[in-house]
Amino acid sequence: MTEVNGTVVFTNLDPTEKYSWYVAFENATGYYAGGESGLIFTPSTTTVTRWAEWSPMKMPGTYYASVSLSEYSAMGGGALLDTYNYSWTANGTGPNLSHDYYEPNDSENAAYAINVNQSMNYSTNVHNWSEDDWFEYQMVKDMTMWINITFLHVYGDLQLNTYRLASNGNKISTGYTHSENDHERIMFNTTTNATYLIWVFSSAGANNYTLTIEAEPQGPPPTISGDQFEPNEDDGNATWTTLTWNPSGLNIHNSSDEDWFAVNLTSGIVYHFNVTFVDSQGDIDTALWNAAGVKVKQGSTSTSDEKFSWNCTATATYYFQVDGWNGATNGYGIFIEEEGGIRLTGTLAATLTNVSEGLLTSTQLLSGQEYTLHSSFSLKNGSSHVNLSTDSKVWTTDGTFTEDTYTVDTEDKGGWFCLRGWLYDSTDSPMTLMNSDESCLRHMIVDITATGTNSAMIGGSNLSASAYSLDWSLIDSTGATHESGTLTPSVSSNSFSETIQWSNPTDRGEHCINIALKDSSGDFLEGDVECFQPHIPEINSLSLTDSSVDFSLTNLSSGTVYLHESQIYWQANETVAKESNNLTYFAQSSSASRSWDFDGPPQSGNYCARVMLYTQQGEILDSLGDVCRMIINDGDDDGVADENDDCPNTPTGESVDPNGCASSQTDSDGDGWSDSNDEWPNDPSQWADSDGDGHGDNSSGTNGDAFPDDSSEWSDSDGDGCGDNSDAFPDDSNECTDSDGDGVGDNADLFPNTVSQWADADGDGCGDNPDGISGDQFPEDATQCIDADGDGHGDNLSGNDPDELPENPTQWRDIDGDGYGDNLNGSDADRYPIDPTQWFDRDGDGYGDNLDGTNPDACPDTPPMSVVDGNGCSADERDSDGDGVNDTADLCPSTPSGETPNIYGCGASQLDNDGDGIPNVTDDCALTALGARVDEYGCSAAQGAVFPNDGGDNGSTNSSDDGGDDSGNQVSDSSSSGDDGFWSGVILTFSIVIVLLALGGAVAVVTLRGKGDVADFEDDEYEGQGTIVQAIHSEESANEQRWQDSNGVNWCRMEDGTYRWDGNQWIRQ
Repeated sequence: MTEVNGTVVFTNLDPTEKYSWYVAFENATGYYAGGESGLIFTPSTTTVTRWAEWSPMKMPGTYYASVSLSEYSAMGGGALLDTYNYSWTANGTGPNLSHDYYEPNDSENAAYAINVNQSMNYSTNVHNWSEDDWFEYQMVKDMTMWINITFLHVYGDLQLNTYRLASNGNKISTGYTHSENDHERIMFNTTTNATYLIWVFSSAGANNYTLTIEAEPQGPPPTISGDQFEPNEDDGNATWTTLTWNPSGLNIHNSSDEDWFAVNLTSGIVYHFNVTFVDSQGDIDTALWNAAGVKVKQGSTSTSDEKFSWNCTATATYYFQVDGWNGATNGYGIFIEEEGGIRLTGTLAATLTNVSEGLLTSTQLLSGQEYTLHSSFSLKNGSSHVNLSTDSKVWTTDGTFTEDTYTVDTEDKGGWFCLRGWLYDSTDSPMTLMNSDESCLRHMIVDITATGTNSAMIGGSNLSASAYSLDWSLIDSTGATHESGTLTPSVSSNSFSETIQWSNPTDRGEHCINIALKDSSGDFLEGDVECFQPHIPEINSLSLTDSSVDFSLTNLSSGTVYLHESQIYWQANETVAKESNNLTYFAQSSSASRSWDFDGPPQSGNYCARVMLYTQQGEILDSLGDVCRMIINDGDDDGVADENDDCPNTPTGESVDPNGCASSQTDSDGDGWSDSNDEWPNDPSQWADSDGDGHGDNSSGTNGDAFPDDSSEWSDSDGDGCGDNSDAFPDDSNECTDSDGDGVGDNADLFPNTVSQWADADGDGCGDNPDGISGDQFPEDATQCIDADGDGHGDNLSGNDPDELPENPTQWRDIDGDGYGDNLNGSDADRYPIDPTQWFDRDGDGYGDNLDGTNPDACPDTPPMSVVDGNGCSADERDSDGDGVNDTADLCPSTPSGETPNIYGCGASQLDNDGDGIPNVTDDCALTALGARVDEYGCSAAQGAVFPNDGGDNGSTNSSDDGGDDSGNQVSDSSSSGDDGFWSGVILTFSIVIVLLALGGAVAVVTLRGKGDVADFEDDEYEGQGTIVQAIHSEESANEQRWQDSNGVNWCRMEDGTYRWDGNQWIRQ
């Protein structure tokens, strides 16, 4: 891709489909800088390359190209298939500009002051796209203003805004125009005398421009009648349009007139609507409606250009409404067009190679499509054309490019020759205009150029004959002919050059020289017009002194005699007091300074000067006046106007009083004031009483007034500058006022507007009066002021001795910062003042109640005076093995961690159902008879156990035929004979059980259940399990007692009571 062209490659295309593509360009600020588009119809391959061209970018910098590929739709708005973005750097085509003469005028505060109806003295430019140019001018009300800038749009797009400066400094918009033409123009009417502002800025590129400002009194609106499309008062009678559509000469002809236009729009396409008119003759409004009567867009300006754009949201017929705002009437022109882009189906370009030959080139044509091309070679006359030849061509194209050549004879014909063409889609009925273009060249055979206010140069060229006549006339600004004539030019080598002259114009309005070249038969060949602004002598400046009128003249003709007259007149009624009559001046250059001296006017007053400039024949050329000032008559030259001089003949050189009297003119007390003007003619220390309070203005005189301009004051006892009448402390020179009335002067009162405060000893901004507003509870501590809870500690945490708990009067310190005060006698006291994780201990055992804190109390409600362990629990609350059963009730206090105990605190690994001393988990013989001797696997001899140390019982150590017990490990059945011991144990155990049940159902001894010879109970009948019974090794060989109660529960203990089973081991009692 280059600055002006590039290639676009499209891939993965369907050869049976149609596509449209579009490339758009933007600069870094998002400004649209151009684009290119095209169609791809039934490609022969899946990959297609297209060539795109565009105009060079105006501004240097980075640009961004966005390529889009869409499905083709004859109505536009085809589905988007893909996009691709690309950026490149452009050098720009705009001129390389520097600051103009009027810089710096980059803001409204730096606006350059200019004059209306005068040409700018220096060239103007926007030297880079981010620069602003501001100008200001003064204008009275009821004037019609034209503000215009012209430039070459190809180099940079300039915009124009205008404002009126309101009295409060706000800018009131009077118009704006942001088109893409070679000029921007705003017209508006002034409504008040004011300062007006002009703002010129760029939306793309730097550029030179010409600024003109014109003004003239407002005129009445034109009288108009209905236009050619009437009646089209509503959507039912709307005038149908085809785009592009731009009729002119339309109007809103009365206060109730509305014009409606119907237009078919396509979804996804942007359309532009523009109505132009002269706003000073009546404001025109516009709106766009859909068929349902819903307004979809509306114009919103109040200038001479009402326009808007709209991206159509649905394909349908819409109605464009034009009416007068608030009943206004006016003429207007209308322009409706579709934004170019992907819907192009054919383009036409006209090119004149010379004034008699040109080409019409048709491109982007659809193969197999029938087109019609109308053409015309014409001579342009203003906005109309005179056809010299016409042609029409109908053809079916087999490609996308066609070129046609046209010629015409232009010999001895001058003017603008144009080749015009109109390309139509022939398949529509009526045919649809797809594109049109024209190209014009001037064939100049006669040309005129003004060379001054009273002369012009006429040139002829491209002539074939030798005899011609030339008519000329000078038309003034009113349309009247100032002067005219006819000459016969002398032709040589097919050309001539002539000079014409006329008398100097007398008005400054625009003048135009019209010429007409005719052949020898008197037939018109060509004409030309040159307009200019005459340089007529004028009065450029005017000033007035006490004795002269001074003025300057410009645009004079050297060697010419002029007359000028000067006057001075009363400003109040314009009565002439003095005049010079006509004075003659012989001009020796184009400018001059003149003066008229006069004696003083008859009396003092406000006078104005006026000067008139005439030709020698007495024709008025210019006048300038209304330059005013005060002129004072002083006959005795004592500095007092004669009208106010009580002593009009004061001797020269003597000093006078304000009434014009010298000391020699009666002064009884010799104070320098005449008696007639001396309030105290016999008191030399006083003479005036300006404020009329009876005290003389001389403060050091008799009864002097210390305040001569204040009738309410005259003395100041303490000399502080405050009168005693209003001085709240008349004897204290340091004080004058007491604004809050608290008895302390404002100078000493640190709180002059607060009656309850006056001092602040510590300078903390809080008054020392604790009972006053914002009273200081700590008047000698600059770091503390407020004590909200009254505990004697200030609320400022950054101050001395601060209150860390400012809303609790019983607390002020919190060393560990846990929110609980360290005062143990206060509320919410912290029992652990240096531990931020603990604060309360409700049972007082030294362990904090916060379970998440340090050394938490696992038993927060331990009874008083109890001895606790490291968890804060007493013996009655202790659970050593952590199984949930207190040690006092736990028959198995060493239950392994993780086991679920029964109600007696015993886990599964501690159960021994047959009571043989081998736990269930390792007992191979779970149903060993009660009391039987077992081996290490829990099996008795009857269950196959072998006891190797006993040879007499075949392995059984507890058989009845055994002569004696083995010396090995054994469990004795009983050392008592008979059943007495057994039943005694049963009775004793039963009694204990009854007692325990009576005390709360707690069983204090361990129960054993055998398996086999012991009854099997369900869990809901008996939750307990037998505990492991350990073999007892004792030299005393005390027998254990075992028995079974009526429920089948086995019980055991040592017969002599020396041991009991604690659920884990035998414990000596």
